[in-house]
Amino acid sequence: MNPFMFYQPTRIIFGRGKRRELGSLIDESCRRCLLITTEDEPPLGKVYEEAKDLLSDAGIQTFHFSKVSSNPTTRVVEEAVEMAKSVKADCVLAVGGGSSIDTAKIVASFSQYSEIEWERIFTEFSYENVHGSTVPPEDGILPLIAVPTTSGTGSHVTQAAVITDSSLHQKRGIFHPCNYPGISVIDPELMLTLPPRLTAATAFDAFSHAFESYMQVGVSPMVELLALEAIRLVCENLTGVLQDGFDIEKREKLALADTLAGIALSNAGGGLPHPLGELVGGVCPRIMHGETLAIVYPEYIRILLEERPERVLPIIELLPVKEEGASAETVFEAFMKEIRLDVGLSDFHVTQSELSEILSAPVLSHLGYPRNYLRQIFLDRV
Repeated sequence: MNPFMFYQPTRIIFGRGKRRELGSLIDESCRRCLLITTEDEPPLGKVYEEAKDLLSDAGIQTFHFSKVSSNPTTRVVEEAVEMAKSVKADCVLAVGGGSSIDTAKIVASFSQYSEIEWERIFTEFSYENVHGSTVPPEDGILPLIAVPTTSGTGSHVTQAAVITDSSLHQKRGIFHPCNYPGISVIDPELMLTLPPRLTAATAFDAFSHAFESYMQVGVSPMVELLALEAIRLVCENLTGVLQDGFDIEKREKLALADTLAGIALSNAGGGLPHPLGELVGGVCPRIMHGETLAIVYPEYIRILLEERPERVLPIIELLPVKEEGASAETVFEAFMKEIRLDVGLSDFHVTQSELSEILSAPVLSHLGYPRNYLRQIFLDRV
């Protein structure tokens, strides 16, 4: 067995109704909390108000930043940082999906800076820093609590925050150990109202985290165990949840899959679909991250079936779609159709201008495959 490293510092509190313990989980030294969320709209508005009430009952004053949107930008993060400074926040609570949690990570880690120098941060804390050779100064880093309301991003258990560079329209990752939330409260009851589109997109994101972690060369046995279990849970429960969103047992299992896959990702890293998907999301922020992955995944499966079939075929066997005598590619495509993610760029009305921006992106020259080949993946998905 090859040597390996495994790290997961987040305290995970998992279970139905566990969000109600929120007030008691925050350290007594924290009395001024910045709550970071998307807009205060139904059905999440009630969730945000409940969080405020729970903190109030614990004697904690809450200040609400509710301007986060899908694929958060540097401008939005700067606004949140300024609010943290102005209210003298001593802790940060993120309630929502990956966008809210990623925003909160940057606020918690960098609000002590007089100014956020984005290019320096994106450079110093790039993917090469995934295991933390460089970290921000610990003085002033605020305690971070995450309460996810989706089952897919894994952000509540990772050291990564993905932020869209407003000047470049490009999604960029920020990696360091201080990004791990100190506490994550995973309550499957919060996912019951997720609409089918968001359910599918986030669950497929979890599937991709697990799948890409599992496919890493030399992956550790710890990651392998977590990834395989996450894949199994998604395959066994996603279709049922799309049919009945209020099936709490299946929601619970998707929430567990998301958490396991996030831990696997934080220790092994992702594969080709993630930079390609983030490229699309940066240019077209209206497309959810899981959907951008779905656009490129069929070609990724074809690549892996050529390069490492011995790893891919056992995963294909786990898919809930069974077609006698069908090829692995056909089975995967049928799975994507069943979970309502057999999509291409045209399904999201990507314009010619947006397509040109995607095809000309510099990142396509740095992903280990010929640039023209990667361009063709997008052209084939128009």
